[in-house]
Amino acid sequence: MVNGTGQASINASGLMTAISNGTVTAKATAKDGSGIYGTLIITISNQVIPVSNITVTGAEGIVTIITDKGTLQLTAAILPSDATNKVVNWSVDDGTGKASISTSGLMTAIENGTVIARATATDGSGVYGTLQITISGQIVPVTGITIASADGVTTIAGEEGTLQLNAEVLPANATDKSVTWSIVNGTGQSTISSDGLVTAVSDGIITAIATANDGSGVADSLEIMVDRHIVLVEAIHITPVGVELPVIKEKNGHMQMEADIIPGDASVYTVDWSVENQSGLATVDNSGVVTAVANGSVKVIAKARDGSNQSGYCMVAIINQNPSTSLNNNINSAFYAVQLFDKLKIYTVNRDMEIDYCSLYSIHGFLLHQEKVADNIIEIDISSYPAGIYIVSLSNGQQAFPLKVAIH
Repeated sequence: MVNGTGQASINASGLMTAISNGTVTAKATAKDGSGIYGTLIITISNQVIPVSNITVTGAEGIVTIITDKGTLQLTAAILPSDATNKVVNWSVDDGTGKASISTSGLMTAIENGTVIARATATDGSGVYGTLQITISGQIVPVTGITIASADGVTTIAGEEGTLQLNAEVLPANATDKSVTWSIVNGTGQSTISSDGLVTAVSDGIITAIATANDGSGVADSLEIMVDRHIVLVEAIHITPVGVELPVIKEKNGHMQMEADIIPGDASVYTVDWSVENQSGLATVDNSGVVTAVANGSVKVIAKARDGSNQSGYCMVAIINQNPSTSLNNNINSAFYAVQLFDKLKIYTVNRDMEIDYCSLYSIHGFLLHQEKVADNIIEIDISSYPAGIYIVSLSNGQQAFPLKVAIH
């Protein structure tokens, strides 16, 4: 077999197998030593040459896109050069970045990071080539803005009243998250600062607007009522209803709390209830009903709804709950303590227990106050002590009963 422009193979019995297109010469030679032979030229066509390798490159060897929504033309070099089918399918594998790619290999950047461009042979060989591209300089536009104020307040009260607004910008990785604040005056009038502080000018309705500065055109608005004649809450005092002391003694017991608003002619006379669990655990509903969960003390809070930011609280003691769920720091059950404003009241649980002295210590063990016990209720003035953790101890000369308490 003599290969010419084509290529083939032949076995001992004369079976020729085509390899590549072109012409070859088949030769049969006598074995008797005479040197006689015969030839035949064979033309080969319709042979498929598979792709064996693909190399992907960027124009001028570039492997980066550094402009916003920039493009990079990619090419695929096919081996062998005479492969029958040199067409490839382009795709992109997103990594830390993101991009798209056309059927001709033109990549367009979407997000900063790295991506992998892939060119896959379409001849069924399964051969492909890849190239990593680094993307930078992409702008992530703002897609959403939400205006909010502290505690959801949408009313400005009082002469020269103010309301601080904040703009939440999405997505979190937006390139430019700054906004421009503006006011559309309606029946009322106000001004707004560059950081979203609205200042009342005249009563009525105004609309605050936050507009993205990145050119996306995204904006949000919030309607605000301006009423400079609103009487703001100045103080809130909380007391239990129907009982002398704020103590819940029944398992899963309830206690109704009452909020006394000052002044009495405040324009908004409603409050939001919440509970801050301290050494104990409890819940409170929208009407101020506290439900005990675990032994200890909790802080029940009522906050004004008029935007004055005023609030009041009452410490509630909880006893006789399931010990396994208690958050109490007690190491005994001889007594419990409740803070009532600038007083710390201590109540003995076992009224037959003989107690001689009540002592107050700092958390480091320094004696701060000591008095002789004359009743089952002991009251300590704590107005001069800073907030923190203290130790109350009742003693009778033979043993002491300590309790860790928090003073606010």
